[in-house]
Amino acid sequence: MRVTRIVLVTATALAAAVCSPLVAAPSAVAASVKPADDFNGDGYRDFVMLGGAHGKDGRVTVVYGTSTGLGTRVQTIHQDSPGIPGAVEQGDDWGFAATSADLDRDGYADLVVASPGEDVGDIQGRGGLTVVWGGAKGLGSGTVFHSPVASEYPGQGDQFGLDVVAGDFDGDGDQDLTALSGSRAGVVLLKGPFTRTGGSGGWQSLGDGYGYLDASQLVAGRVTADAATDLYILGRDLQGGYDDVDLRAYFHRGGSDFIRRTGEMRVPDDGGHQIGGGPITTIGDFDKDGYGDLAIGRG
Repeated sequence: MRVTRIVLVTATALAAAVCSPLVAAPSAVAASVKPADDFNGDGYRDFVMLGGAHGKDGRVTVVYGTSTGLGTRVQTIHQDSPGIPGAVEQGDDWGFAATSADLDRDGYADLVVASPGEDVGDIQGRGGLTVVWGGAKGLGSGTVFHSPVASEYPGQGDQFGLDVVAGDFDGDGDQDLTALSGSRAGVVLLKGPFTRTGGSGGWQSLGDGYGYLDASQLVAGRVTADAATDLYILGRDLQGGYDDVDLRAYFHRGGSDFIRRTGEMRVPDDGGHQIGGGPITTIGDFDKDGYGDLAIGRG
């Protein structure tokens, strides 16, 4: 197995090189595979923008694609939109992170919107993932999926949805979600397929193989030669506390043994710059050797 190398570039240079929507589709494995961000099934990719800094104004904007590029149809979605669970409230951070994939295997891409600050009942900051279902008319109603991991503290949630990525991580042909939370579990795999009534294929924690995983970002893509989606977790394993703990990229190879950490690499320190967020970290074949490389933008 070949584990990719890390490429460090400035955030500005990486953003210019990637030139991708804020929600980027996973790489297609064949020409017949439908785009993972074609929400109305017309064969054209749609463009998603998160509102404000990390979506903190609680909305996402979708511009639908056409044969000549982005069209004039624009859809704004928030928690007061018809069919979307919840309500617009300060601190929910609805739209903090997002991804897209056909989660219910109906031929239409679905949009996944994270809200890590959402209160649920008496549980503060429980968070959640709202799947806004695609269809012939575009994005419509939504279903919320909460963390299956119980919080360590009564009445306090784990901010489920600090980051979320989609892909076929276990290699069974269904699209899955991997989400980041603030709990000891750290990162959770939600298995597909998903249903509009809240059903899924189960879940597993990726944090069990760490002392205490303090993760900051998830990066999904194809790194190895098989068809399953691979994952990098940027973070630190805080077994002995915060002192002198280097930032690392922990590698989980897609397939039946996905939840087990396969490898890790220290992220070089280039002088104290901060790790960029959102699309500033990506996987791509930058040296054209047929394998994905991990690029991390520094601000």
